[in-house]
Amino acid sequence: MKDLKLAIAGCGSFGSEMAAFLRNLPPYQIVAVCDVEEAHARRVGEELGVRWFTSFENCLVESDSSAVAIFTPNSLHCQMAVQAAQAGKHIFCEKPMAIDVEECYRMIEAATAAGVRLMVGHKRRLRPQYRKMAEIAGSGRFGRILTANINGFFLREVQGWWRRRAEGGGLLQVSGVHDIDFLRSICGEAASVYARTPVKTDHRTDFEDAISAMIQFDSGVSATLEVCPFSPLYTFRQSFGVHIVLERGAILYDPCAMSVRAQGWNEPLETYEFDNEAGFREAFTAEFSSFAAWVLEGKEPVLTAWEGLRCVEIMEAANLSAYSGHEVQLPLPRTAARQSYFHQPSRRPLKGEPELWARGFSMAEGPAFDRAGNLYVANCRSDYVSKISPDRQIEHFVSTGGKTQGVAIHPDGSIYISDHALRKIFHATPDGQLSTFRDCYADGTPLQGPNEIAFGPNGLLYFTDPGDGWRGNPIAALAMVDTGGNVQLLADGLEFSNGIEFSPDGSTIYVVESAANRVLHAPLRSDGTLARPLVEFVRFDGRIGPDGLRCAANGELYVTLWGHGEIAVIAPEGKIVDRIQLPGQYPTNAIFLGTDLLVCEAQTAAIWKLPLDVQGIPSYAQRVWQSSGPQVTT
Repeated sequence: MKDLKLAIAGCGSFGSEMAAFLRNLPPYQIVAVCDVEEAHARRVGEELGVRWFTSFENCLVESDSSAVAIFTPNSLHCQMAVQAAQAGKHIFCEKPMAIDVEECYRMIEAATAAGVRLMVGHKRRLRPQYRKMAEIAGSGRFGRILTANINGFFLREVQGWWRRRAEGGGLLQVSGVHDIDFLRSICGEAASVYARTPVKTDHRTDFEDAISAMIQFDSGVSATLEVCPFSPLYTFRQSFGVHIVLERGAILYDPCAMSVRAQGWNEPLETYEFDNEAGFREAFTAEFSSFAAWVLEGKEPVLTAWEGLRCVEIMEAANLSAYSGHEVQLPLPRTAARQSYFHQPSRRPLKGEPELWARGFSMAEGPAFDRAGNLYVANCRSDYVSKISPDRQIEHFVSTGGKTQGVAIHPDGSIYISDHALRKIFHATPDGQLSTFRDCYADGTPLQGPNEIAFGPNGLLYFTDPGDGWRGNPIAALAMVDTGGNVQLLADGLEFSNGIEFSPDGSTIYVVESAANRVLHAPLRSDGTLARPLVEFVRFDGRIGPDGLRCAANGELYVTLWGHGEIAVIAPEGKIVDRIQLPGQYPTNAIFLGTDLLVCEAQTAAIWKLPLDVQGIPSYAQRVWQSSGPQVTT
């Protein structure tokens, strides 16, 4: 076999490791390396004694390589593979193949048009322990596979460009793509994916903190994959154990013991042990040797680009499922997969798709604007309030030491913050000086744990006080701070009181009773108290959903439905007239920004802007500012 002249693109930690490996693997002859970081390219080039480049285009043109190996950030794989194909170079691309299915198709089409080979590096199925599992499962000794589970709970801080979804792709791309490929290798093609992710609280990355995915295969097998990098009980190498159950037996891979166990009904236990480091070398040798034989001799490869595409497809489907709430059928459309699942079921025409407005919150709640147009949000999975400037710069405003729930702003610029854990309402000056405002009712009874907070149209401060109230424990309350500064109980016996809003004319208060799955309302007297008890305004079917709400100038209420990924639109007479889907399943609260609605969403740790073309009503402070002089329009 003649030499295969190879250029290496990407000289970071993994690219450097692969360069050192390939320099000693026949029939490879490394003739050039490339990296946008000159120091990386120079270091690896000098170590290998070959030309180095900082321009991939120059590397393709000026080196005499016949193939390239791409070890760059995932977001660059597509454009670099297309460039290489157009230059007539064969392509080895490290997994994951690309960011989405559309990019994968572009890579395959470019390689096909140029008549070059394209392989994606999914080595895990080639490691000895995985080959052994596949051999046993495929032998028929224990019957057909019924189900499989891979558990990827470990502790590792994600580093560098992997932290950003736009460059890395997300959690499954970081840790899970190899396992998806292995499941495909033993179960066949996937038919559908159903996935869930939790509320996001870690902001070192901009993607999900954990994911649980169920994959249904065409063969009838169902498999589950769970990934979370926050468990200190296992390292990455100790995690991703595999359990396969067949009709008459089971196979178990224990990464801690580096062993595969298999046992059939009424049969003795079989145990196979492996050398992990030797297994890595064997897998890398298998895939790169196969690529060389494919390019130089036309031999059938162990992996092709289609394996890479199908893995990307499953990961993209898992993200679509997790953030849309739907089971996603495969194969995905080549383009516009997002639009297929993040459709807008709204009956009214919207001006565009939801736009990411700000990101990096711990379950943002209770948004409120100040006179300068800064938006304040409570991070209710934490103890602090964030301040977002009009140009969307986010800063830590103040910490309470407990669990912040809501924010309200007075015309004088004072900021009032409810803290559920400390059972207090705090007062903060615009420069962040914090003090306790109220912690008990007028009769001395302590607050139970205040939640949402808002100034009414009369300038009085209202708040919900649910404490530990929930379904079957109706102790939650609605309260008001009267003109004398005393906290008055307006209503109690509620099952977790939550969001508060007022009608455009200020005559009615709306209160969310989350655990009862409904919104209540009552007319207000001139002194701010309830003219009649709260009664049901609208009820939602299904699991608990309503959280926050905002009123538009036309009298419509926009209610966030936690766990449903929707905004419900309620007509003034209390009828549900529309539902608007969001990119995420856990919207908490909302606020109007002109004719757009800003929605706090916990699964994505973000605030999304919905272009509704509906005018919101100004808060009490905004009306005061409007009557007293110029201000920033919100």
